[in-house]
Amino acid sequence: MSYRKKSWQEKLADKKGLPKVLRLEKRFPCYNAVHKMGAEVGDEVVLVNPSEVVEIMKKCQKEN
Repeated sequence: MSYRKKSWQEKLADKKGLPKVLRLEKRFPCYNAVHKMGAEVGDEVVLVNPSEVVEIMKKCQKEN
């Protein structure tokens, strides 16, 4: 089976079924990243569409 890395456009494309709230489990692909941000197993986490995050970040003021 060949594996091709996703482009940024593919990563930012809207995903069906998001946003949703899940309880964090160690088997999640995003576990390490979310755990580094302070979440523990059993905590509720929100998964959102990447395009929604981009829109919010565009509204943030840039620091010099």
